[in-house]
Amino acid sequence: MENREGRAKSAMAACSEAIKRRKFCYTQSNEGKQGEECVREELEEKRCMAELLCPAEFKAFYHAQSSKGICALWAEAFFFAAARDEPPHSREEHVEGKRHVDASSQRTQVCRDASHALTLCLAKYSPYTAADDSAPS
Repeated sequence: MENREGRAKSAMAACSEAIKRRKFCYTQSNEGKQGEECVREELEEKRCMAELLCPAEFKAFYHAQSSKGICALWAEAFFFAAARDEPPHSREEHVEGKRHVDASSQRTQVCRDASHALTLCLAKYSPYTAADDSAPS
């Protein structure tokens, strides 16, 4: 089995375009990585890395109950539902996904658990994926 560092480097190579877009956004943002201007790029990078590094957690979070994943819709609604440049159908999908999860304490707990599991899995790789965010490579 490949070690974590090797898997992280492979994932970073496969997700290099998403990483470059996120880094570029940071350089163009008034707030840098501390603000909300680059959330779309951060979510894109997270999704790419999660798919490669945490496949079971990725599936539970991004594909449970729908093609987008009800938990992903719920968790990402804070951004996509309010994004002015997001197509109306995407905004509506996120609002409806959040509403659907929030309507059931059981679904809410399932999504919290899926989000937590994904976060814990990705955290195992963070020592190997932390990089200088000041400029695109």
